[in-house]
Amino acid sequence: GRGAGIISHPALFAALQRIGVPLDDSYGVDVPIRATHDRSGATIATLAVQQIFTTWGRLHQLLREAFPPGRYHFGAAFDRLAQDERGVTAHFAGGATARGELLVGADGVRSTVRARLAPAARPHYAGYIGWRGLAEESALTPAVHRELIDKFIFCLPPREMMLCYPVAGFTNSTRPG
Repeated sequence: GRGAGIISHPALFAALQRIGVPLDDSYGVDVPIRATHDRSGATIATLAVQQIFTTWGRLHQLLREAFPPGRYHFGAAFDRLAQDERGVTAHFAGGATARGELLVGADGVRSTVRARLAPAARPHYAGYIGWRGLAEESALTPAVHRELIDKFIFCLPPREMMLCYPVAGFTNSTRPG
């Protein structure tokens, strides 16, 4: 896969609609409630906030389907870019180039594209550990399922952050179960 969950925001929806990506129930999981739990798992606060959650894999699949295969450059090491009033040219190791109106650097946390465009922007330890993981919905007990499935849950012990929310499944399915 391509990582765990992603919380969708209006700017993302606007960008997806602009490039023609259909936004229907297959995009993600609609979650109406935020909740905070203490260390024992007891709910200490809730807030009604409607958000849609999906996985990086589902978002990647939708983007790949929206563009012609020639627009993706897998296995090519980005070297530099040249930009003018008409667009951008990406230069790759080995001499290949690609020209377009927009360059998307989807090359990970240690992005070469970001390093070239914003060299001062570097990963920096935030002072806490963020726990991430995925579990099959079918593996949850009925009680855990009732407690978790319709919420975006925060648990914030000292120097840690744990989030829990439903996302598209391993096969990118958003159907319950």
